[in-house]
Amino acid sequence: MAIPTHIFGGDTVEFTINALYQSPEYTIKCVIRGPSSLDIDAQSSGGEHVFVLTAAQTATLAPGLYQCFIYAQGENTRHHLASAQITIAANPATTAAGHDPRTHAQKVLAAIEALLEGRAAHDAEQYAINGISLTKMNILELLKWRDKYRIEINNEQRLAASGASRLSGRIITRFV
Repeated sequence: MAIPTHIFGGDTVEFTINALYQSPEYTIKCVIRGPSSLDIDAQSSGGEHVFVLTAAQTATLAPGLYQCFIYAQGENTRHHLASAQITIAANPATTAAGHDPRTHAQKVLAAIEALLEGRAAHDAEQYAINGISLTKMNILELLKWRDKYRIEINNEQRLAASGASRLSGRIITRFV
């Protein structure tokens, strides 16, 4: 199993890395850095190294974007094995009422579409009050941004539906 790219706070997560580095000479480690941090060591099982993030550990991670870095640590050496970006989502069991689950792109698209609907009737692109002038985006610019955010949302949904990650498959490395 590959490094997961999306984790809900409070979930237990397990993933396996295959590496040629074996204990006791090497310890396979995972460091997760972002709005919070977490360090865990893998448990070796044959040629595989299993990482288990407990529910209590993921519950301590603030929602946001993280970098996961996996490496083999020897006495005087360190070898990079894998890395990936991970999104930590808020713990649904502890999320307060009124939480807006939309992504940034979904929120921006809704705002752009509301602007376009409001402008359909009447609107001035430029105006001045007491010597202060304001220039708004024109409709063509708003349409361009609307299309950009529609594509971004479509990509987010496709990635979520596929369960795909940016890093998948077996990871085998050897440094000599």
